[in-house]
Amino acid sequence: MQSLTFSISLAFVFHAKDEKETKTMARVVTVLGWVLLAGGGALVLLGLAGIAVKEGLWAALQMLSPFNVSNFIVTAITLAPGIALITWGQKLKEKQRTQSS
Repeated sequence: MQSLTFSISLAFVFHAKDEKETKTMARVVTVLGWVLLAGGGALVLLGLAGIAVKEGLWAALQMLSPFNVSNFIVTAITLAPGIALITWGQKLKEKQRTQSS
């Protein structure tokens, strides 16, 4: 799914010809980023809820420990596509503003 959204975004980048298309592309990329970020956040919360139900609340709280590096890495990987697309959309908006000025 993530590679598909990246491919769609790349298609927009290479076909944007004027300001209106660039603005639309920036909106689409930003919205897609927020959707992926919300989905990733939901997956993380569902995982924590599943751990809390199966193993208890203390086990779920231990997953959030700052010393649990593996959980931090997996959470970062899960949220990274959404954050990257949001950042890309903001850069496209900024690029569009500088080109129109």
